[in-house]
Amino acid sequence: MGSVRWTAADGWAGELPDLDGPATLVLVLLAPETDLSLVPLAEVSAAYPTSLVTGCSTAGVADGATLLDDGLLLLVCAFERTRLLLRSAPQTAARSHAVGRALAGGLHADAAAAGTDLRAVLVICDGMDVVGNAFAEGVSLGAAGATVFGGMSALMPGPGGTIRAPWTVLDGALHQGVAVAVGLCGDHVTLTCGTGGGWDELGPPRTATRSSGAELFEIDGQPALDLYRRYLGVEAEGLPGSGLRFPLLLRRRGEQRSALVRSVRSFDEETRAIGLTGDVPEGSVVQLLHQNSEAMVDAAQDAARAATAGAGPAHGADGALALVVSCLGRRLALGARVEDELESVTAELGAGTAVAGFYGYGELAPTSARSCDLHNQTVTVGVISEWPW
Repeated sequence: MGSVRWTAADGWAGELPDLDGPATLVLVLLAPETDLSLVPLAEVSAAYPTSLVTGCSTAGVADGATLLDDGLLLLVCAFERTRLLLRSAPQTAARSHAVGRALAGGLHADAAAAGTDLRAVLVICDGMDVVGNAFAEGVSLGAAGATVFGGMSALMPGPGGTIRAPWTVLDGALHQGVAVAVGLCGDHVTLTCGTGGGWDELGPPRTATRSSGAELFEIDGQPALDLYRRYLGVEAEGLPGSGLRFPLLLRRRGEQRSALVRSVRSFDEETRAIGLTGDVPEGSVVQLLHQNSEAMVDAAQDAARAATAGAGPAHGADGALALVVSCLGRRLALGARVEDELESVTAELGAGTAVAGFYGYGELAPTSARSCDLHNQTVTVGVISEWPW
């Protein structure tokens, strides 16, 4: 595993790792203040003509415990006994479930045709035009038991707190509205995951009394936007951007699994609705959340510990990689303490594991209910290890 940073001012900080090959995965993570017109994607493609190259724009790149806001981080992961597969597809909110299932199902079929087993899937979806939980459910069904980990591409909020459309790296170019899935195949690779939250509840539990997909119209019979604004007070002046720091806890009616979190992405003055990153079925219990910086930093350590608990004997060997996907809302909430979250992860994992990742619009990782689900406002850690025997 090798990595190198690039900035427009200084170019590459070192030589590009000489690791090209069909069993090499190259991830291009674009920091939020990068001038995308200057990013040297053609140079990356030329250096890795036979590798799988993908990546995305972000709301911050994690290089170990350091947060990068400028340039890009190039991760080059060369496997010895693992087969890599790649699928991509155009993505829209209306087709989220179908696209997720087709991507993972296609990888599963490709693996079978190659005479190997699909063990894990790394997925990056466009963070804007998507119903995140529908996409995740589709991926989970298509993956047929393979562990899934990934996230939603992002950018930092624009003027007035606007949520901006992000980018995906594919085929040496930048794309919008595209989802990518990488399959890790064979008996020697493992992917283990952990997820942490750390948010505190604000106000009593309430019921989603009218909703449609990811649009929440009423809570306890009241217009959702009006109730939400009353809780936010002066913070409501910064909507929709400030909504990233005040997510909703969701417990679906009749389901006994862990609660999920939904970020607020938009609002509608005419219908008094709030738009979320995933669905909120009518009858669900919802509760506003607010930050607890100490608990959030501790939760990052818990996520890293959970990810290594089942990593097997290969964990800790040189070359193991921990991918960290955290939420833009966490970055905004933690403020100056955002690198404390990354330090918690790196300290727990130790020197034997390389750590990198990004802040996005949402996280994709297993829950007790399925091999892939949408998480928001969490820090998720996926540890990839390859057994050398």
